Amino acid sequence: GEPQVGDLLSYFKNGLEHLAYYVGDGFVFTKNGMSRYSPYLFDSRRDMEKKYFPDGGFSMIIYRKRPAGH
Repeated sequence: GEPQVGDLLSYFKNGLEHLAYYVGDGFVFTKNGMSRYSPYLFDSRRDMEKKYFPDGGFSMIIYRKRPAGH
């Protein structure tokens, strides 16, 4: 399904490639690069996916917190 606010998006292509936190309205909070000096930023999910996977061909797993009481 589609991501919901608070979901962790895990992208795979030849193993784990990238993680992003979905904040809603098509935006994610993500680290832009692997260096410890790379900034965290808000980016559109679409633009982030194009940066990391310009040729597409990735899979994604959505991790979602269970509702209280479950």
